[in-house]
Amino acid sequence: MIMTRISPATEPDYEALVIQAQQVIAQHRHSKAGLEQTTILFYRSNFARLLRQNEEMLNAVDKQILTPEQADLVQRPAAKATHYINRRSYSFGLCETIEELFAALEACAREGGTSEAREILHRLRHYLDALACVPYDGHRQHLHQGRRSTYEAHPTKPPRLKAGGKGDLGRLPADWRDRVWHAQHPESVYRDGLAVLWATGARPEEIHRSVTLQRLDDEICIRIEGIKTHGGRYGQPWRETWIAADDHPAACHLAELLARDIREVRVPCAKSFSAGLGALWDRIRGRRRVRVSAYSWRHQYAADLKRGGFDSGEIAMALGHASDVTQRHYGAALQSKGTGGVRITQVRAARDVAATAPGRIAALRDRGSPRPDDQDGA
Repeated sequence: MIMTRISPATEPDYEALVIQAQQVIAQHRHSKAGLEQTTILFYRSNFARLLRQNEEMLNAVDKQILTPEQADLVQRPAAKATHYINRRSYSFGLCETIEELFAALEACAREGGTSEAREILHRLRHYLDALACVPYDGHRQHLHQGRRSTYEAHPTKPPRLKAGGKGDLGRLPADWRDRVWHAQHPESVYRDGLAVLWATGARPEEIHRSVTLQRLDDEICIRIEGIKTHGGRYGQPWRETWIAADDHPAACHLAELLARDIREVRVPCAKSFSAGLGALWDRIRGRRRVRVSAYSWRHQYAADLKRGGFDSGEIAMALGHASDVTQRHYGAALQSKGTGGVRITQVRAARDVAATAPGRIAALRDRGSPRPDDQDGA
C-alpha cells in the first residue's frame, strides 16, 4: 500500500463518503473493544513508524531509486510474522485516522467551515481508499486483519538438507576421516573429542558432558554416559566400548592420553565441535559439495559395524540404543569405506537391547571394523 500525497481534487460525493466512513468507524470500534491496551499502543507506534518509512519510500520513488512495487510496504516480502503485524497496524492506524477526520468533519459542519471541510473530505477519501488496499488472507475474524488478497508473505524456499545425514556418506571419499584428522591442528581443543568420536561414534553432547578412558593390556575402554535417556527410562544410561590399542590414529591418540594420565575427555561445546568439523571439511573438500558434521562420524561408524558383520543388537548397543530399531536409520553396510575403522573387541551397556535387564556384557569376538591395511575392504 503506497499512501499517495494529498493533492487538490474534485469534491467527492459527500453522502456516500459519510456513510462509508460511518461503517468503517462502527466496525473499528467493535474490533477495538476486543483488543488489549498493550496491543493498541503497539499498533499505534508501529503505524507511526510505517508512515515515516512510507514517506522515505515515496521520496525514493520520486527520485526513481525504487519502483512503486518495490516501495510497497505491505506487499514487499518480509518475515511472515512481521508481514501480518504490519497489515494489522496499517488497518488499525488508518481506522483511527478516519475516526479522527470524521470527528473533525462534524466539527467543521457545525461551525460552517466550508474550505476546511473540503480539505478534510479529500483526506478522508484518501484514507478510505488506502484502507481498501490493505490485504488479508483466509477468514477474517475482525476488521484489523485487513482485506482479501492472494499475496503470499514470502516465497516458499526449498528445505535445507541437514548436514551429516545418512545420505551424504555415499558422496564422501574413502579416506575422508583420515583427511579431517590430519587437517586438524594438533593442539586443537577438539582433537581429543574427535578421537573419541572416531572410535565410538558417540553423540557430540555425550562427548561434551564427559567421556572416561581406561587402559587394560592391549585394550582401551571408553566409557560414555548416555543422553536421551529421559531419566533412565530409555536408551542406555551408560555404555563402554573396548577397542584394540593398535596403530589406528584414534587409538594411538587415546593411548597417548592415558600415558599422560589423562583419563577424561570433554569438548567445550557440542555445537561448536560439530560445526568446527564441518568447517574443517569445507576447507579441504575441493569440488565435493557434500556437508559434514559430527553425526557423519556416527553414521560412518554404524556403516562400518554393519559391514563388519555385527548383528543389529550389537550395533544398537554400540550406538547407545536400548532397541535395535533406531540403528536402522544410521549408515548402511554399502556405505562403509572399507578403511579407517577402529577394531572393537567388546561393548558393555546398562541394558540389554530391547529389554531392561541391567549389566549385559556382549563379547563381540574381535570382529571389529575393517582395518586400513585390508586390501579388499572386507
